[in-house]
Amino acid sequence: MSIRMKRFKDWLLNPVLVKELQRRIQSRKTPIILFAYLIVLGVFVFSFFSTFDTQSDHFDADNSIGLFLFLSALQLMTAAFVLPGLTSSMISGEREKQTLYILLTTNLDSKQIVIGKWMASLSFMLMLFICSLPFYVMVYGFGGITTWHLILVVFHLFSTMLFYSSLGIFFSAWIKRTGVATTISYLAVFFHGIGIAVVGYFAFVVGSFFTQNLMHGNQIPLVFELLMAIHPVTSLLDIFHFMGDFDTKIGGYIPFYLFYILFYFITSFALLIAASYMMMPHRFQWRRREEKK
Repeated sequence: MSIRMKRFKDWLLNPVLVKELQRRIQSRKTPIILFAYLIVLGVFVFSFFSTFDTQSDHFDADNSIGLFLFLSALQLMTAAFVLPGLTSSMISGEREKQTLYILLTTNLDSKQIVIGKWMASLSFMLMLFICSLPFYVMVYGFGGITTWHLILVVFHLFSTMLFYSSLGIFFSAWIKRTGVATTISYLAVFFHGIGIAVVGYFAFVVGSFFTQNLMHGNQIPLVFELLMAIHPVTSLLDIFHFMGDFDTKIGGYIPFYLFYILFYFITSFALLIAASYMMMPHRFQWRRREEKK
């Protein structure tokens, strides 16, 4: 076995990940939460189906697109409510139980601990998403949605889940108290959903005033385009071209949904690196050396 394959096997058999997955699978709450989630999702889907006009000679494809968007928005809301609460206690909880330093004395480094905790929390949300895929396939069968739409929505939801889970892990590694880390994580997610839209609106108003009155133009401010591109709802609507006549390309080149996916993949990776750094016992050693000098 090559060295690379051995390292990959060690990452897959991460003791922290295995322990967390065993604890979550053996928990009695997991099947109850999964059952309740699917029941609620099924009620919404079949209630939506009941509103379709079955007496008409033709089927309106906008109905299936609307239901598909509704399912995707519901997945986004579920990730926003579930993932920060799961991940924000992963590291700080170990610190409060005084077991974090025991983990750090093992052969596991900070990166393996962070990745193991992060993958364990993310796997629960992925399990909910995978179990809800039959509803997506059901809506997909009604038409109006292409395979490309389905692929883009999956990547959009997955990048959002990566971001929310990485954000919670980062605050959990940075802040010592679980309650404070959880509160800040939810505030950050709230800003991601509501705050960006509010800031984007003011950026649009101020930028439009500047371009129309000072530059005698009618261009959409670049700041507004960037803020709308990193917003989960507007980028999701852009996949189905539900933004009307508004130009949903940054600078006229990069579509909102593509920028959204790439931006949050990179941001999630950066947050995980920062969380690993915050867990290192000697992370501020260079500052102490400078103070001694």
